[in-house]
Amino acid sequence: MTFPTPGTALHALDLLTLALASVQPQTFNLSRSRLISLNLVKDFVERHLSDSTLDTSMIATGVGLSPRYINDLFSDEDNSLMRFVWQRRLENCRKDMLNSTPTIATIGDRPLFNDIFWF
Repeated sequence: MTFPTPGTALHALDLLTLALASVQPQTFNLSRSRLISLNLVKDFVERHLSDSTLDTSMIATGVGLSPRYINDLFSDEDNSLMRFVWQRRLENCRKDMLNSTPTIATIGDRPLFNDIFWF
């Protein structure tokens, strides 16, 4: 049995979200253009998640949207852009720890975390 890669699963989820939003957009409280913009931001974050310099400014420049608009998009999900970034990074660390290949110290020592004790 093979499992989809995290990227493939996320893309499938994005496609499902877009499909459901086109059926009943009022359920998601997002217009089609806002949903596309949000998915564009999330895709950019996923592709640059391992970059320790990833911040609001870099993301906004990368997708061509203002930081304020991006955070407004995430507020529809009761979230913020940088909280989303940290959630995704921590989810990846969790997957790595379940994999048991890298040690916890190795994972915590990545440049994504300023201090191994914080991790």
